[in-house]
Amino acid sequence: MRHRTHRQMVRFSAHRHPAGRDDAAKGLGSGVPIGACLTAGKATGIFQPGNHGSTFGGNPLACTAGLTTLNIVEQDKLLAHAEASASFIRQGIATALQGVIGIREMRGQD
Repeated sequence: MRHRTHRQMVRFSAHRHPAGRDDAAKGLGSGVPIGACLTAGKATGIFQPGNHGSTFGGNPLACTAGLTTLNIVEQDKLLAHAEASASFIRQGIATALQGVIGIREMRGQD
């Protein structure tokens, strides 16, 4: 489960830190304070157990809240829904701006 969830979180936040590192905290515990540091790519292997500290990272309540949140994100396919919504919005903006003088390109992930 850790690897599957880790892939989802890194994919979800890859746009914020292209080097392959992200700090996840705000929504990870659905309101319960928890912190996490995720790595991928070149950053993989830099942190070993015990290298990264977090004020709220490892207590039982925070870990249960984080795991429950990630389970809901996966069960309800929230990442796929967010990607589909973003695509729909992006297409709507592109259509609305088509032919507008001064608009040369629209950037972002597809």
